[in-house]
Amino acid sequence: MDMSKVITLDVSELEPPHPMHQITAKLYQLTIGEVLLVTHRRKPIPLFDMITGQFEYACHQVSDERYQIVFWRAGDEEAALWAQQLTKENLPR
Repeated sequence: MDMSKVITLDVSELEPPHPMHQITAKLYQLTIGEVLLVTHRRKPIPLFDMITGQFEYACHQVSDERYQIVFWRAGDEEAALWAQQLTKENLPR
């Protein structure tokens, strides 16, 4: 796996609304083939609703207060494959 295609962002220590702002900023910087791997302390459901149709995601609860979420641009087949690979590896912890 080409880890240069995986952008990581840890927002688990930030207070709202900073996680949403930082994640959104990184999402719009994604290029074709890249994925954004986010570590968060909660499931960002409002963000999921906001990005519908523009981005896709896979969300996994790692512990009671830790989620890892992989985002990629909708329709980006290369990034979807990276996301699938990360998901198969159960996401880095």
